[in-house]
Amino acid sequence: MHPLPYRLALLAALAFLTVPNVVDAQPSEADSAADTTVAVEPRFVLRLPHVTVEPGQMTDTVAVTLATHGAEIAGFDLKIGCDSRLVTIADVLRGAIPDSCRWEYFAARDVFQVGAETGPLSLWKVIALARSTPGGEKPTCFGLDREAGLVELVLNFNPKAYLEDTTVSLFFYWEDCRDNVLSDKSGSQGMISNRVFDYYGALTDSLADAFPSRTGTPRQCVDPARRNHARRLVDFHNGGISFPIMLAPDTIGAAEDRSGVTDSL
Repeated sequence: MHPLPYRLALLAALAFLTVPNVVDAQPSEADSAADTTVAVEPRFVLRLPHVTVEPGQMTDTVAVTLATHGAEIAGFDLKIGCDSRLVTIADVLRGAIPDSCRWEYFAARDVFQVGAETGPLSLWKVIALARSTPGGEKPTCFGLDREAGLVELVLNFNPKAYLEDTTVSLFFYWEDCRDNVLSDKSGSQGMISNRVFDYYGALTDSLADAFPSRTGTPRQCVDPARRNHARRLVDFHNGGISFPIMLAPDTIGAAEDRSGVTDSL
């Protein structure tokens, strides 16, 4: 990781994000009507993975991918969560884009708050910048000519999942107007959620008005009167992990003893 402290990198990241940091304000009817930035077709598609866990598998490393349709980006600020005791996000690593393009800065940290009454059980914030210091080494590219990884999620699986047939969601999470934002190559334009799809492909309400949110950037985060205001150009696709029932012969009796008992996820 680049030696700059996380706080300095965060300040650098926020410098290129043009989304106002409005957390508690509620939009007026005029504000809501003025949010005309929704794209007819998204320029960017960001996907969390779909994973099927194999018998005995305890961990996996999977990519969060971005399709840019020929556009370029110079940074991103993501927040990714999971809300099940069967899955833990253990680490987040550089994906193919920041790695192959030799981006200058990448930082990931676990932001789960012990004792918090709300929020996912596993939550990570990731910031990457093509350049974070003046005069630094120039990146070799600002995206790849294919759908490619932004980050790699290291997932740990709880063994008790193998006694259950269940699906666990991975999702993008919004607690602030600056969460889940891409920056264009110039560093002056932020791109935010256009639509958000859940694990099964259903479209969610991406213009919700409150934080925290699993459905996208709220309307009050967009001020069309502001120069270089954020644009709704990104479709977010949540992911999931499937645990098929995988009972070994010596566990069948134990599973029968548990009949009618279901652990809370």
